[in-house]
Amino acid sequence: MAHQLEVYYEFEHDDEPVVVSTPEQAGEVLERMRAAYADRWPVMAQVVVAGSTGFEYMHVGVHGDVGVVSYSGPLGGFHSLGEPVSGEVTYYYCGHNRELPANAQVRLALVRQALIEFLTNGGGRPSCLGWQPMAMSWARPQVVS
Repeated sequence: MAHQLEVYYEFEHDDEPVVVSTPEQAGEVLERMRAAYADRWPVMAQVVVAGSTGFEYMHVGVHGDVGVVSYSGPLGGFHSLGEPVSGEVTYYYCGHNRELPANAQVRLALVRQALIEFLTNGGGRPSCLGWQPMAMSWARPQVVS
C-alpha cells in the first residue's frame, strides 16, 4: 500500500504541508531543511502519515551532517540513540526550541533512512535506529527510602 507523509517545519505548512510520497522526496525534504537553516540553527519538522487518525508521528531534526529523530506511538515516546555523550541539544521547530538529549544525534543518513522507513511502513517506529525512551517531565517522582 502506498503511503504519503505530511511534513511541517515552517509556519505556512499549517495550511499546506510538504507532501512526501517517495523515498527520493523524503531525502529531498531533509536537504531543503538543511539548506534553508544551514547558517542559522538546527531545524526540526513534525511528520505524520497523511490522512491518519492514529497516534503515530515523528519529529526529524537536521543540523549539518547530523540530526535527531523522535517517535511517538502506542508504546510511548522515543528519541534516536546515537553516540554516548551528556548534555542536551536544541532544535528549532516552528517558533519553539525543542531540547533533546545530546546522544539523540545521529548521522543525517540515518535520519533519512528513518524517514523513508516511516513512509514505507505507514507510521510504524523505524527499526534502522537504536532508541531511548523520552523522559516525561510530568511523571510522578519516585520516592526513594
